[in-house]
Amino acid sequence: MRRYQLLLVGIDGLAALTAIVVAFVLRFALLSDASMPSNRFYAAIAVLAPLAWVACVAANSGYKDHFVGVGSTELNRLTRAGVHFAAVSAVVAWATGTYVSRGFVLLALPIGIVLDLAGRCLARAWLHSQRRRGRAVTSVLAIGNPTSVAVLSRLLDRDRHAAMTIVAAALPSTLELLDVDTEVLDEVGVPIVGTDENLAGALATSGAGTVVVLSGELSSERLRRIAWQLEDTPISLVVSPGLAEVGGALHVQSVAGLPLLHVEPTMLRGFAAMLKHLFDRLTAAAALVILLPLFAAVAVVVKLDSPGPVLFLQTRVGRDGRLFRIVKFRSMRVDAEDHLAELQDHNEHGSSLLFKIRNDPRVTRAGRYLRRYSLDELPQLINVVRGDMSLVGPRPPLPSEVAGYGDDHRRRLLVKPGLTGLSQVSGRSDLGWDQSVHLDLRYVENWSLGLDARILARTVSAVIRSSGAY
Repeated sequence: MRRYQLLLVGIDGLAALTAIVVAFVLRFALLSDASMPSNRFYAAIAVLAPLAWVACVAANSGYKDHFVGVGSTELNRLTRAGVHFAAVSAVVAWATGTYVSRGFVLLALPIGIVLDLAGRCLARAWLHSQRRRGRAVTSVLAIGNPTSVAVLSRLLDRDRHAAMTIVAAALPSTLELLDVDTEVLDEVGVPIVGTDENLAGALATSGAGTVVVLSGELSSERLRRIAWQLEDTPISLVVSPGLAEVGGALHVQSVAGLPLLHVEPTMLRGFAAMLKHLFDRLTAAAALVILLPLFAAVAVVVKLDSPGPVLFLQTRVGRDGRLFRIVKFRSMRVDAEDHLAELQDHNEHGSSLLFKIRNDPRVTRAGRYLRRYSLDELPQLINVVRGDMSLVGPRPPLPSEVAGYGDDHRRRLLVKPGLTGLSQVSGRSDLGWDQSVHLDLRYVENWSLGLDARILARTVSAVIRSSGAY
């Protein structure tokens, strides 16, 4: 991680330097020698600005361990650094009476931020590939009851980009070991190495670099003493506010000396939702025009491969339970629905509401390729233009699936179903029913335009990898 942080410093500095050179060329290349600014002055800017930019990023915590590698946080930190950099530069220029071309500044700032974000995206992709191999991951000693520790362990293992992995557990000293069921920890391979009272020994045994205390497991007095023990060590202390995700933005505010976690409700309506609706329809309409030749080619392949219509229409459930007809390229035989009951015993997801078979005999030859690269889903752009669906959202369920929903599951219907979504870019058909629901609910509870943008970006790599598509 230290090498990765140094890499980010190099990326930030190089992005700033490149932006200055490009902006200088774009702004002054067409001017005559008589009006060309002092090369010495702009050479000094080329030297000092990258250093100042790195300092601004550092001042906005852009290199801290728990921020690097998190896309949304990095974007926020770089944006704040850009604002501060512009403000400081303006003040310095005014105080020293230095004139800098406004055109040069207006070119350099956005170019620098775009280049920096692009460089960090590539670095983050490399970091995620390392984490999938078990590198650049923090080992965690979790303090809590066995069930809570096991749940957290499964959540971290499920996230391929997680920066943490639980290597051991310490039970709260208030628990009677003989009365605690520790089998759940055996199932996830997490050993018990002691209690919170012998924390030093538990850390020495586990070799953990971070201590995570689960919500409500320790008194405030005991938690404070643990923090004191870790003050002069390189070991980090993290307190989980609870394993169940809460909808909305979270903000910590100190009241009467107590840190209170404020939960702001997710805005599923309003101006941001209107922007999403407008963006969806305009983007889908443009995509339909651009992809028209591809649509024609796929239609010919489907028609030549097997008898039947090119398009497949099916009733699905949309926002607030409204029914609509979904449009897809046909990837199965025309009698596929008639043979569904015969294949129920082969369902990859057991008795869950979700039905998937890795080698479904009803899928046509062309259909296998269409599904692998999600080409069969492209006609759903028509549903997006019509307003039945969104570009990003939960998977559109069948009425038979919705009939078996519980109260939690029905929260998936608070937003429009999507052409792509968090579950689709996190494993697609390889995910179990519970995992899919968990990711869909996470999307609903934490929806934002920024989250949509990140999911759309991840969709490209998910389609290219074609993993979990069948």
